[in-house]
Amino acid sequence: MAKKVIQVPFDEDLLKEVNYVSKKKHKKRAELIREACKQYLLSIKNEELDRIYVRGYERIPEETDLGEAQVAILSEVLPPEEW
Repeated sequence: MAKKVIQVPFDEDLLKEVNYVSKKKHKKRAELIREACKQYLLSIKNEELDRIYVRGYERIPEETDLGEAQVAILSEVLPPEEW
């Protein structure tokens, strides 16, 4: 995919830290910034999925009877854990 060059103003302290980490990790500064942006966007997507998941369980709560029955059955089949 073709890359576009953009300009992003950084305050001096942040730029120093980015430069330090890029040298320490032996990565180009632009690569480090791209990876950071990807991680941030992924975290936003995961937060949204978490909100959707919670809303789903708020609308249709899980029935505890089923879970308790499964635990009872599994405790008869599986040996107790030693940790």
